[in-house]
Amino acid sequence: MSTVEFNLACDEYKKMMETDTYFLHEKMTKSFAEKMNNTLLLAPPNFWDKDVFLNWLKLNIKKTQFKLMNEAEEYIDNMTAISDKMIKENKHLYELISRATNQQVIEIRKPFIDKTKAR
Repeated sequence: MSTVEFNLACDEYKKMMETDTYFLHEKMTKSFAEKMNNTLLLAPPNFWDKDVFLNWLKLNIKKTQFKLMNEAEEYIDNMTAISDKMIKENKHLYELISRATNQQVIEIRKPFIDKTKAR
């Protein structure tokens, strides 16, 4: 990605962080992590695969704050819908990120990382 595109992506990422969709995404992600009671540290490495994750979660549901699997699945589906909405609302940004190097992605996401460290 060119320097101009990189700078644009950095600006667009900061703007995205000020949207209602981003705030909801952040809130839901944090809440999900809390409901999981640190069990995500034990999740399989490919837990981004929903089927793999749900199979693992089924075996570990009692270690979480979710009472039933369908409650967890519904929460995951809602999180996915918010993520999809955020990507759709920031289509150009995510297109730029898809072409960025790993180092550029780290720099683009730096405001998020800084915000997380400040908590």
